[in-house]
Amino acid sequence: MTGMMVFEHIVNNVPTTNIPPFIMQSENGAGLKAENLPQRTAVELIFRELGALSEMQTAVTILTSGNVTIGFDATAQEGVHVTTVHNTTRMLCRCCGLTFRWYGGRLH
Repeated sequence: MTGMMVFEHIVNNVPTTNIPPFIMQSENGAGLKAENLPQRTAVELIFRELGALSEMQTAVTILTSGNVTIGFDATAQEGVHVTTVHNTTRMLCRCCGLTFRWYGGRLH
């Protein structure tokens, strides 16, 4: 459960410093005993591994498929501009790049 909570916080752009305390609060709030919480360094290693896994999955998809379409898509909704890069084979589609830009803001 803790690993999935780390993943959810990373996906939702929670700063790595805040993830262990948030997990502790969530587990205590659910009536669970918060044990073996990951430290910030472990959270940062998980973050790097997820990036490496995403790159590896994208590379494997491209290299093992005879025909791959690489697409770019952009949309704006509720003040956020989202740009994705994805590759599609006959059987699957993988997102291999994603950026967010708040209107008038910086890239995230």
